[in-house]
This record gives sequence, structure tokens and C-alpha cells, in this order.
Amino acid sequence: MSNVDPLWNEIGPPGKDGEPGKNGLDGKPGIGRDGNDGASIEPAGEWMASKTYRRLALVTYENDSYIASAESKGRVPSTRSRFWQLVAKSIRGPRGLEGGPGQRGRAYPAFLIEQRVQDLEVAIQSTGTSSVSAVFNEAVSRGMAIRIDDDSIAHLAIGHVIDVPPAVRYWACDGLALGDVAAGGTGSYATDGIVELSDWSAVTGAVHLSPGSQYILSQTEPGKLDKYDVDAFYLIKQVIGTALNTTQLDIEIETARYSNGWQAEFDSECSRGAFVYVTSGVFPHQHVDRARADDLATATAVGITQKNFGAGHIGEFLIHGPLIAFDKDWTVSTGAAELVPGPYYLSATDAGMMTHIEPTTPGHYRVKLGEAVDANIFYIKIDAPVLL
Repeated sequence: MSNVDPLWNEIGPPGKDGEPGKNGLDGKPGIGRDGNDGASIEPAGEWMASKTYRRLALVTYENDSYIASAESKGRVPSTRSRFWQLVAKSIRGPRGLEGGPGQRGRAYPAFLIEQRVQDLEVAIQSTGTSSVSAVFNEAVSRGMAIRIDDDSIAHLAIGHVIDVPPAVRYWACDGLALGDVAAGGTGSYATDGIVELSDWSAVTGAVHLSPGSQYILSQTEPGKLDKYDVDAFYLIKQVIGTALNTTQLDIEIETARYSNGWQAEFDSECSRGAFVYVTSGVFPHQHVDRARADDLATATAVGITQKNFGAGHIGEFLIHGPLIAFDKDWTVSTGAAELVPGPYYLSATDAGMMTHIEPTTPGHYRVKLGEAVDANIFYIKIDAPVLL
């Protein structure tokens, strides 16, 4: 009799290898963010107001060095600007004794430059949207263009003209609404930064933005934006921003101006930097001349010239938004080379010129033309005349 448990099986020799199994199903795609595009600094010399600077352009301004965080033109480099990042700040000490020839300098290590670029990438990507609170005169949807009036009330903006006695007023854009706001409600609007919407149809008429395209203030529908068409006719053109992708609009509100297709005729010789008013005619055939605040007819300023025009010449002028000094000198507009930060008013004695002294003479008109941001930059925002 065997003593081996019947449930026990002895292990035999290894069997032959089986045939290879079939391929398994493909795995799901991995989840991860795309890496940043390669970038390199582009030296661009001394900053100039007339030049367009691309992102990562390296400039010097007042002996300091800045790198562009976004494409811009006429945006003065400063630590407060979202368009520039300070790289190196000059510190001037007392003049020392003249020394002998120094040793040959070493090249700045490339890896340190690349690290600085990466640091700037983080700073650039974290740039937020600035917001301002206001009471809204009418209902708006998020992303709509608005204009702020003299009493800080928000209205829907339009790139056209509205006949409001005693003058034709221009309703350019000051910012984009950051939320849906009911009429009479309080809400916020953005003057720069990025506004993101999954559906832009209430603002542009299309669900998605066209990446890389500029969007301008609509000529026909208050609060709306139109994709800029270089071949289209625009009575008043104001660029509001550029689409970064299908959902994000980078707000860069430019100065509103008459398009090249609609211009006014000057009744008399007019130098650049002069504020003008409409003397006669109707759109699109109007005449203008230098404005003056001593009479209602001449006090209704509509814009400022950028060039010199002779009598009978056809030209355009700016009506709303930022304007940088002419050759860094405001003498043609104010009688002084630099601006005094704060409000400026239409002069009652010097036709076409403005003054930072608020008028008080009875019988004259107070016409606020805008405000000086600093010694060089003036923000055009013309108010209606007020009799003193």
C-alpha cells in the first residue's frame, strides 16, 4: 500500500512554451500640458515710441533695461506696465577717478540668460486682468465693450457717432465687462489683461474667436466687437484686443481714430496737437477748425490733430485714448514741454490749445479734454462743454 496522499501530484518536467499571446489594447493617451515654446531675447536698443516691439525684445529706457512681456507700440517701459519687465536698474553714484584699462570681460553665461527668460515666462503668464468697479446704466453681458461717462457710469460703447445736443458725441471703448450686470447694478470692467469666454456669440456673433485676429469696437451694435478686416470701411476704428486662441482675448485698447476712409476738411491752417471742432457739414463731409472755450459753437471739441494741415486740406484726428508727446514735447498743445499730471481743459484764449488750469471766467465754457497720465502721456477723453 502506498503512503502517498492521493491528492498530491508529483511535479513533472517543464512543458513546452506556449504560442505568443495576441497584442493587448492600446492604452489611453497620457495627460500633460504642452511645454513652452523656445524663446530668445532680441536686443532692440533704446526704446522708441514709434517702434513696435515684439515679445522678449530687450530695450533700454532712461538707463534701465526692460524685456517686453507682450507686443506693444508706444507703451512706455516702467515697473507699472504689463507690457514690460524690468531686467536691470541703473544706480548712479558719484563720479570716481579715471582708472587704467580693465581686463577683458567675460561673456554672460548663456544658461543664466535662459534662466532669466524662464523666470520672465512665469511672471508674464501670471499677469492678471486689472478690474475697475462701476454702476452700469444698462444691462450688459460678460465681454461687452463699455464706456465710462463723466459721472463714472458705464454705458455700452459703439464705434460710431451719436447725436447728443449740443454736439455729436463719440462713444469709444474704455474696457470690457467682466460679468453679466443688470441695468442699475454694480459690476466690474477690465482695461487690460485677458478676458476668457467659452462662448463669445453675445459679443462677436460667433461662438469662438479667430486666433491671432484683432477685434475692434463694432460700428453698428452697442457693446459688440467685430473681427478687424483690413479691406473693410470703418468710420471710426478702435482696436480692443487680439485673440490669443478661440476663448481668450488679450485686451489692448488703442486710441480711437477716424479711419482713412473718412476724414474732415480743415477751414484754416492747423498745426499738430490742436483740438478741433466741427464748423459745418454732415457725415461724411464735414469741416473742422481749431476749438476755443469762449463760445458754445467753438467749445464743442471733437478731437486732436497729429499732423500739420493747411486750409482746405483733408486730414484725420484722434478722438479718444492715449497719446504720447510729439517728439517728447507738448509745447504745441500747452505752451510747455512737459505735461502736469491731472486734468486738462480747452483754452478760451489760445485756439486749439489746452491748459491744466481749470477755467472759472463767467460766460466761458469748461471743456475737460482728458488727463495727463505723466509728463509725456495724455489720455484723450473729451467732455461736453459746461457754461460757467
